[in-house]
Amino acid sequence: MDTAQQIGRYLRADQQNVDLYNKLKMDDPYIGKGKTAFSGLSDADYARHEPLGVPLFYQSWHHSFPQELLDQFKHMQSNFATGLLPSIMRAWMSIDSDLYLWNFETNRDLAYYDAINNTILHVDIACPKPGFTYPSLHSILVVATTVDILLLALSFQDSGGHALAPDATMAELRVATLLMVGGAPLYRLPLDGLIVNDLCTTGNGRIFFGADDNLFELEYFGKGWFGTGGSCRKTNHSKRLLNYLVPVLQIFYAKDTVFQLAIDDSRHLLYVLMKSGCIQLFDLGVDGRSIQKFGALYREHIEHMARESCNVQPELFHELVSLTPVPLGQSVNVNLIVTTSKGVRVFISCLASPLFGVEPSSLVHQQQLLRASAMRVLHIRFPPETPATVPHLLNIYAAHRTHDCMLMAAPGPAEQDTCQLLAHSSACFAVGHRFVEHCVQLRIRGNVWKIVHSRPQRRTPKEHHRSTAAASSARENALAGPPPNDDYPLAIEQLQHPVEKFHVITSKGIYVFEHCSPLELFRRCLAQHGIDSKQFQALATTVSPVELCVMALGVLCSDQTSDQAIKDVALRVFIHFGGEPQLYYGTHDHQQQLHHHPSVIMPDGVAGPARMSLGVSGGGDGYMNGTLSNASMFMPRTPLRTSTPQQNGGGAAALGSGGGGGAVHMNGHTPLHHQQQQYLTPGGAFDGDQSIVAGAQLMPSPRHESLHTLFARIVKDVWRRNLCTAQSSNNVYSALGPAEVSRAGNQLAALRRAMDEHQLTTGGGGKSPQHGGAAPFFHLAPAQQKRQSAGAGDSNLLEQERQSLNKLRSLVGTACEVLALWGVLLEHELQVIFVMLPPDVQKRLLCWNLEELIRGSQEVCSDLITALIRFYIGDDASTSAVSERLRLLCPSLFTVDDATVVRAMETICRAKVSTVSGEQRAEIVRTAVVQLRQSIQRLNLVQTCDLLVQVLFFEGIVDLALTRAQRDDPNELALVAYKKHIGCTAAELVGGSAGSTAAGSSGGGTSGISSSYMAAPGASSSTAVADAWRKRQEAYNCVLETLRLLHTLAISSRGGTTAGGGGGRAAELAQLQLGQCVFPSADACRTQLSPAQAEMERNKVIRMVLDSDDELACVAVFQWMLGNGMADQLIEQKPRHLETFLFHEIEAGKGPIYMDMLWKYHERSGNYLDAARVLDNMASKRTNRLNITKRIDHLSHALMCVQSAPETRANTELRQAVQDKLDVAQIQLRTKALLESDAGIDVEMTPRGREVLDTLSFQLCSLTDLYRVANAYGLEEVKLSVLHCAGRYDAEVVEGVWRDFLQKELQHFVLNRGAMERTQKAISSQLLRLSKRYKSSPQFVPFDFILRELLMFCLKNAAPTQWLLDMCRDAEIKLVKLVTIASEQYRVDQFWRVNASAHKFMLELALTVGERFCRDEQPAQPQQQRPQQQRSTSERKMLKHSLLEFLAALQLNMQQQHRGAAAAMAAGGTQQQRMELLQAQLERMG
Repeated sequence: MDTAQQIGRYLRADQQNVDLYNKLKMDDPYIGKGKTAFSGLSDADYARHEPLGVPLFYQSWHHSFPQELLDQFKHMQSNFATGLLPSIMRAWMSIDSDLYLWNFETNRDLAYYDAINNTILHVDIACPKPGFTYPSLHSILVVATTVDILLLALSFQDSGGHALAPDATMAELRVATLLMVGGAPLYRLPLDGLIVNDLCTTGNGRIFFGADDNLFELEYFGKGWFGTGGSCRKTNHSKRLLNYLVPVLQIFYAKDTVFQLAIDDSRHLLYVLMKSGCIQLFDLGVDGRSIQKFGALYREHIEHMARESCNVQPELFHELVSLTPVPLGQSVNVNLIVTTSKGVRVFISCLASPLFGVEPSSLVHQQQLLRASAMRVLHIRFPPETPATVPHLLNIYAAHRTHDCMLMAAPGPAEQDTCQLLAHSSACFAVGHRFVEHCVQLRIRGNVWKIVHSRPQRRTPKEHHRSTAAASSARENALAGPPPNDDYPLAIEQLQHPVEKFHVITSKGIYVFEHCSPLELFRRCLAQHGIDSKQFQALATTVSPVELCVMALGVLCSDQTSDQAIKDVALRVFIHFGGEPQLYYGTHDHQQQLHHHPSVIMPDGVAGPARMSLGVSGGGDGYMNGTLSNASMFMPRTPLRTSTPQQNGGGAAALGSGGGGGAVHMNGHTPLHHQQQQYLTPGGAFDGDQSIVAGAQLMPSPRHESLHTLFARIVKDVWRRNLCTAQSSNNVYSALGPAEVSRAGNQLAALRRAMDEHQLTTGGGGKSPQHGGAAPFFHLAPAQQKRQSAGAGDSNLLEQERQSLNKLRSLVGTACEVLALWGVLLEHELQVIFVMLPPDVQKRLLCWNLEELIRGSQEVCSDLITALIRFYIGDDASTSAVSERLRLLCPSLFTVDDATVVRAMETICRAKVSTVSGEQRAEIVRTAVVQLRQSIQRLNLVQTCDLLVQVLFFEGIVDLALTRAQRDDPNELALVAYKKHIGCTAAELVGGSAGSTAAGSSGGGTSGISSSYMAAPGASSSTAVADAWRKRQEAYNCVLETLRLLHTLAISSRGGTTAGGGGGRAAELAQLQLGQCVFPSADACRTQLSPAQAEMERNKVIRMVLDSDDELACVAVFQWMLGNGMADQLIEQKPRHLETFLFHEIEAGKGPIYMDMLWKYHERSGNYLDAARVLDNMASKRTNRLNITKRIDHLSHALMCVQSAPETRANTELRQAVQDKLDVAQIQLRTKALLESDAGIDVEMTPRGREVLDTLSFQLCSLTDLYRVANAYGLEEVKLSVLHCAGRYDAEVVEGVWRDFLQKELQHFVLNRGAMERTQKAISSQLLRLSKRYKSSPQFVPFDFILRELLMFCLKNAAPTQWLLDMCRDAEIKLVKLVTIASEQYRVDQFWRVNASAHKFMLELALTVGERFCRDEQPAQPQQQRPQQQRSTSERKMLKHSLLEFLAALQLNMQQQHRGAAAAMAAGGTQQQRMELLQAQLERMG
């Protein structure tokens, strides 16, 4: 995680720290079920402010009412009322029926309205409803009288007499003149006897008022078509239709009166406080345009919850006097604060369950999550010095609250016309998890009517270049991202607003009080008392060291004259409390204790640490249900936790040493160790670094945290804001106003100046402060304790922190320059500059925020600066002034190289419009290109190349692109990755253009790096390689786009010209499609270049690239040429990198096109032997990129190459080696095919089988491996091939192979006699195929053995002799061979002669063969078919003699066996006759 991302976590940490809900400690385990958390009953809840020595509140001035109003008091008859309207910076006063308005800031600009006939009771201000228009209308004044309600139109005019818009700033309203528009009221609503008790308005213009016990809404409607028809009405939202239909139901309800209305615009909720103390809640809907009553919370319930939680007087809750909604920006889960007349504050939530992990800014657009679902009392805060038994003397009647301040008005002594203001300030404790306040009493004269506060606006809603109301509305919506002004406490805003003003209007005038921020207290304390005073020590024990360092930084960054005298002292404070990083050990609970716990001022005035019980993990204060308990009894007795507080350094007193020496238990909130802000970086450590020591966690120093925190607070309003908003494609506005950009930029510049001037990132690291800078010892290992006590520090920790602060310093500088650049852009026509940006940059700016712009500043800001320069050049204006300003404001974004680029581009632009000759213009541009090469890395290459396209200087594009590629990848990582097949391929390098043959669309793709590569995890080296690929691709794309443009123009005339001369060229160019060219000026080249000129320029660009030393550029051009059908031209040129490219692509398995090119290339070059060796090596290489088929192709091509080479001994050896490998590879391919066909299913089901198939598919195996595979899977054919290829003949082995084959095939016949024909065809086809394959080595097909095996099989299985004869016929085995083998077996093996069945089988075989032979030899009749095979004369003679010999042997054996057996002779008479007949026929044959 980088530093910019860390800033987001600091922002979220600030937001969580100041959330009111986190201070109420709803997770207190000591709060029983059904109980309510409370606070204020402990001295620790209210810190004393006197030891600080400077006031938190002081009265800055007091204005009496204008003299004109004082004169009118003499004529008052019935009623007087007054109040403040802070939204328009005006105070109002009504004397009877006259209304007066004046500026309460200046006490001037008095305006009055006397056209009201009835006594005025209430006045409020409302903005116009959406869609309601009226000339010069700024806002609507709502005036409630005793009879009606009037709506008056208000307008403001500036010094020039122009009406201000409704979104005018406070500064504009302060000096504007108030006017009543039209004289007559816009609307008048009769009240029908009702008396208005209170008014309130919403942000979208809705008007509500309370009368009797009902809530009404005043609705007004615009006028009709002709300016008439405007009307208004009131709607009762408290009663339903049933109440009007059955009035008798009213007797069951007690009569009540509306006392106060309060609006929460951030959540669209309306609260109604009744006189009886009932709080009603109305939900205005997700969009704030509807209304529905949700429910009510009664005073009795609040009183009951308080009594159940703590034993206090019931009178504290007898009267509720004020409702204060808590805006969403201040707390997500706290909705409302109710103040009682005794000063008790009740915190209420309207959510049934709290929302965690969400930011208020995101909930603004998710209002559905904020809908009311309950009304729960979260916390009860008692006023200071609340008595337990006697009645409280306070009598609060008015209250006003800001984020960290609460003002309550109570009457003073009866004999004096004074009022007492109780001011509660939590500014010093805003950043933390404790609800601690300072309480100050202020006295003023008169009765308080209204209290308001004001801070200067953080942003300026009214943007520059406002042209239409629609555009203004769109910008306002875009600016709605940040929270309102008071969503941050004064401690966060103190750099921008050191004080907060409160205006209190009483019956004696207007009082202005200023509430000092912690920074202002720090300034005054140092200026008045010094760093060594007790007052400063009290301040140092009130705030944390981090906040103290932030205050010191605020002084160091200030340019106020009053701060110059205390800067040295502030620097001492920063160094003293800056501390150093530490390692701590233990659990998360221990982390919280490592922060220096800010002490509070005890009642006795001694500045000491807060009294607490250490070690109660997540516990409460020990004050449970109104009784005290000793929290120490819950603490585990472990070495890491101790019940005895220990010393922390030297300056602060011992923890737990105050009071009576024991633990003082606090009421209603958890122990301090669980509440204080931590030292820990919100991100965990320095930029997410891991712990150095196992089991230890890193705790950055306050110096580190304060610098990061201050940066986050400076940029909080703009950091996550969108940069631009678009009304349309040509109507783009900045979402950041010039004022807030300037404010953030100036403050960051001050921080940068302070960091450099005082060396804040390096200084003070070795100075460990004795006061609050070091962490407590009780969580550190003994060795670490020893090192820390010695003050040595850990050099590794200091180095890590120094690196983190250096990153922050870099971020501060970058942010300053980016904001300065954005400010310069706002001074110009941002819409025009935006249009000049590349489309991808436009999309980024529309969706990016400032953080993303700063993180991507180098690239995007360069595009912004380039667009700004082009804006000047386009207006024919000199760029020297804007260049100098950018150099001054953005020295790292706009460097000397950038200035050189600007001058060179300005030279090219002037050359484009000059009238010099073509050669002189080219020389001028060439000189500019030389300047651009010097600053090549600061160049927007695409835009510069587009400019060169406009002047037709294409060689400059090649020069710049190749220079840029070399500078971006000086170590040639991309080339190394390319050669090792890491990352994208050559085709992807050119965006996939190699696969396209369309002239108009190929060669210009701009696709990115291979997604498979980019997604692959790896170390930083992989990232560096990917970055090198990307940068080179971006450079080469400019060259390829140029080639595509020129090639498209060059081929435009190949189709011929139309009849008519010059018109054909124009019509042809009109139809020419250049596609999505990255150069916007590409279309202009159509009419400037003829096809011949374009072809010449194209060839010139190609030659420049191919003659360069950039191998990857050549590869990109190679692919482009192949994709555009220019392979022949490429081979003709014979570039030096072509052979390497072809070998690379062949190795990557890209297809036969590269094989063909390599063959042609070597044929042209005559290097056949080299090509054969390379192909042989590729085929033999162990890789999974090549399958066995491709390896065979490589070996075949290698064999062809070596055969084309001259005949030498080396060539002969290479040819034999290649031939041997080819033979083995072919056997392997057959093995793979047999496995996949015969046993594929069985093989693939086993892991071993899959491994064998993978090996056979992608590796080149040896004969031994193939024989093992064949033996394992019963592949007899492969065994024969291996034996034959090895040249090793072993009769026994070969016969065993054939025996296995015959047994496997004949097994089907044994199991199923119906498969007789299939078995016969399988055996015969195999015999025929293998006999032809091994024709030169017939010993590998031993027919003698095979026929003997078949004869024995036929005998054993009673197979017909005809089946055997058909097999021999199909296998092309001659009958003479069969007869010879049978006759030999009969004579040699006595079994055939002795066994009657065997003898009978042999006799039948001889007769069948003889009869078939005689039948075949007979002259063929016309209707008969001739025999399939014609036997030669010698073959017939051999078969005849073999049959006669076989028959003679059979006859002789028959005679010997049947001698003396007449019956047997009779039984064999038939065969004897057939034999004799056959012998006679054979003897008659010639």
